[in-house]
Amino acid sequence: MNLNELLLSCLHEDAGRFPSDDLDRLTTDQWDSLVKRAVEYRVGPLLHHRIASAGLASKAGQQGLRQLEAYSREVARKNLFMFAELQRYLQQLESNNIPVILLKGVYLAHKIYPGGGLREMNDMDLLFRKTDLKRASDLLLNMGYEPVKPLHIDYEIRKSHHLPPMIKAEDAVFEIHWNITKPGKPYNIEPDGLWERAQSGTVLGSPVRFLSPEDLLLHLCIHTSYQHMFSFGLRPFCDIAATIRHFGDEVDWDQLIRRAEAYRWQKGIYLALLAAKEMMGANVPQDIIQSLKPEDAEPKLLSIGKEQVFMEKYVSASVPQPMVDLVESKGIIHKIKTVWNRIFLPREFMVTRYPVQPGSVKIYWYYLVRLWEAVRDHSVKLFRIYRGDQKLGGIVERKNMLNRWLNE
Repeated sequence: MNLNELLLSCLHEDAGRFPSDDLDRLTTDQWDSLVKRAVEYRVGPLLHHRIASAGLASKAGQQGLRQLEAYSREVARKNLFMFAELQRYLQQLESNNIPVILLKGVYLAHKIYPGGGLREMNDMDLLFRKTDLKRASDLLLNMGYEPVKPLHIDYEIRKSHHLPPMIKAEDAVFEIHWNITKPGKPYNIEPDGLWERAQSGTVLGSPVRFLSPEDLLLHLCIHTSYQHMFSFGLRPFCDIAATIRHFGDEVDWDQLIRRAEAYRWQKGIYLALLAAKEMMGANVPQDIIQSLKPEDAEPKLLSIGKEQVFMEKYVSASVPQPMVDLVESKGIIHKIKTVWNRIFLPREFMVTRYPVQPGSVKIYWYYLVRLWEAVRDHSVKLFRIYRGDQKLGGIVERKNMLNRWLNE
């Protein structure tokens, strides 16, 4: 059994598949590799929980378990700090009568996983009504948070579904959303329905709202499929499996199918749920998979998605979709147009990326800065791709295939 398959067996919903004997046969070097992969795929604490519950006999296994334990303690410490910051922020929101919906990791870590340290969080995603974005961001500014880029709300909502991340010391990060999909994408949604279906609850002593079970599953699926082309590690599929296990019969699968079709998310939802079922044993009814299955679905799509899952996250992220479009475009004119459109962004978008005010002549300087950044960050990768680099070339091929199929 290779290490990726071993990791999947450890995390599988079927406890009977837990590979105790295979783990006990691992060498120290193999344990080091397994731990590194778990950390890379953001499932280290969950793997530690599964292995610690099962127990290991080998000396190498005990050493590997100690590595996972140390990493898991650090994740738990960071989560506790972030929850403390969340509690402060929720109190401020309550005092100012600003409703909020908890999204993805911050909700999953607090409500779905059995322990606040089992689910790693990169940041805390919160959904607000568009009319509350300024008040919500002003509260964070007053708490000492700073945006990673200039904050121009009117421009941001034209190009993105969230404001720039707001960061403070100790790595606490808030991401303020007004939607869960970017404007202008084929897989778009108006957020009003999310609010209408949201469920009320309490977190850390403050009133909050959560997405309905169906909307939560849809969000998890589109995040890993359309928005990240399956290059976000194993964590999204653990999230999907844990969410289905948590809600059980409360999930209205017929509603989920209808929304997926209405929002034009069917392909991404199908492939994400299929991957979660195949890799993690997520309890997705087979008839739901068949109902979602598009006519042009091919078995190789799942294999391509799994290859993306097991590709190093930061290597895959280093090949953004515009680079894929550039490499795969036919003809020099199309390639020039692609480069031009990525460097010479509309002025209203430039002010969200660089410290320049709308209408300032300094914007021309920042177009030169942007050109230099493009050469600095991407020229070597493009050279390697055109010289036949198999790793980067494989990412381009897979992302192009997935993007074309998902958006057809």
